[in-house]
Amino acid sequence: LFGYVEDEVVGQHHRIFCREELSKSAEYTEFWSALQRGEFRSGVFERVDISGRFVYLQGTYNPVLDRQGQPVSVLKFSSDITAAKLQALENASRMDAVSTSSCMMELAPDGTILAVNAHMCEALGYDDADLRRGLPTVHKLHGEPLALLSGDGLIVMAFQAMARVGARHPARLGGLL
Repeated sequence: LFGYVEDEVVGQHHRIFCREELSKSAEYTEFWSALQRGEFRSGVFERVDISGRFVYLQGTYNPVLDRQGQPVSVLKFSSDITAAKLQALENASRMDAVSTSSCMMELAPDGTILAVNAHMCEALGYDDADLRRGLPTVHKLHGEPLALLSGDGLIVMAFQAMARVGARHPARLGGLL
């Protein structure tokens, strides 16, 4: 996974698997201090392989205690989640790109507006505060049903629905389409 052979890592400090900025940080120092106190740690950890490529691990660091309750070693168990993490980062990047160029609204399943971007506010002719107070009918705009996409219990308004509304109310869209 990391490209090392056993002789290259035994006797080295764990920091060889970390970005230099992390290995010199207070966060990393506290991480090891907690383990030295016998405190368990778990999470998603970004590490670096022998070539400098990022590796993402879902793992646990488990202090092994002696009979007096003092840590004598730390066992790490982990799974490589690099592919899933990189896919999630790519998806987030795509959503950011869509959000900066398209109208987006995030709604709770009951229709409560959770978030809107500036393009949506401009397209609808409302400001963010107006939208958070709620529209008379969230699932319809100017009588036109909206195409809705559902995911993770949230509803995201599709840009294509705005295009249909814009055909009837071009002044409301302010030339965004």
